[in-house]
Amino acid sequence: NEVTAITVRYDRTDLAVDETVQATASVDYRAPEAANMLLVDLGVPPGFSVLRGDWDALVETRAINRYEIERGRIRVYLANVAPGSVIELPYRLQARVPLIALTPASRAYDYYTPERQGVQPPERITVHIRG
Repeated sequence: NEVTAITVRYDRTDLAVDETVQATASVDYRAPEAANMLLVDLGVPPGFSVLRGDWDALVETRAINRYEIERGRIRVYLANVAPGSVIELPYRLQARVPLIALTPASRAYDYYTPERQGVQPPERITVHIRG
């Protein structure tokens, strides 16, 4: 019965170097009042790069207020989120090196009441050498 729930889905978790994976983060905000600022920290698997164009488009369409890409994560800022809102954030990641790893955990939380949070546990992802 989390106040904020987050789910991150990948269209596949087994791919080759240079291929992209389509990810979708879904944030379900269930608090009784609006969140002035909801933060979403999305874990980026090691050896992957973020395709910034997807995030720039989300800012342009005002689906999000802004984003920052830091080592191992994408931080997304969502202002004035109404109770009962479900926000879908589609984005792509590109595999850079062969590996078997766990994606970092992702979480969504109200900046002003961080105990209102949801966490998506790590998921295994495999990147092969082409061929």
